[in-house]
Amino acid sequence: MILSANNIDKTFPGQTLFKDASFLLNEHDKAAIVGMNGAGKTTLLKMLTSLESPDNGIVMISKDTSIG
Repeated sequence: MILSANNIDKTFPGQTLFKDASFLLNEHDKAAIVGMNGAGKTTLLKMLTSLESPDNGIVMISKDTSIG
């Protein structure tokens, strides 16, 4: 496991972006983040890079892992 998100929630006034979202990425996995404008793609990336915190849930990144 290099990246894990468990039951993350993120809400802005009047808009819920994520509710109990969970996923796991292992070494050599490939993933894409797609969605309409305002769907929360940038917010998710900010949570994965610790620039923003989820309202609830946990984001874990293994040691020696860099996100670029």
